[in-house]
Amino acid sequence: MSRYLVVFAGAIFCALGLLHALYTFLDRLAPVDPRVTEQMKLTSIRLSRATNTWDAWLGFNLSHSLGAVVFGVVCITAAMPAWILAIIAAIYELLALRFWFRVPAIAIGIAAACLLIASFTTPS
Repeated sequence: MSRYLVVFAGAIFCALGLLHALYTFLDRLAPVDPRVTEQMKLTSIRLSRATNTWDAWLGFNLSHSLGAVVFGVVCITAAMPAWILAIIAAIYELLALRFWFRVPAIAIGIAAACLLIASFTTPS
């Protein structure tokens, strides 16, 4: 019975993460006042002038969504093969390339490559 509860909890986390991502894409998490969104697009963050606040906002929401889904999958599977981890890392890489900065993109790319290599060298 406890295993079913863990799987059910994982399914809830997956659903919440996917819903959060959907709401991000549908602008349901955007500010009500469109002027705020416009200002977010025009304003960079202090850490990197190449990243505007709106892109950072989208990236943070999508990575938050992914984290919830990953946690749900971990609950459901209790162990993941390297190829699944490589896919997750690739998704993080896409987020980093689109929304974040160069250093995280490079580090995540290295991690994704390591996981991809591991998926071909170890049995699943």
